[in-house]
Amino acid sequence: MQVEVDKFGRFVIPKTVRNHLGIKPGSMLELQEQDQKILLRLVDQKLPLQYQDGVLVYTAEATEGVNETAQKGCD
Repeated sequence: MQVEVDKFGRFVIPKTVRNHLGIKPGSMLELQEQDQKILLRLVDQKLPLQYQDGVLVYTAEATEGVNETAQKGCD
């Protein structure tokens, strides 16, 4: 598939590709240059607050282990 780059360095990702990958306005893409290629990767942008089975749930990655967190709670 070929796309044309405009005078500002922009190009359009075809709608069929955007739909297939779930790219929507505001989606973040990671761009990497590798061996004369440009690689684009859709960045997972899960919101920390989401409804699950009608309940608002906060999800995040742990920044430290369970033992360290428990120890801080005891201090």
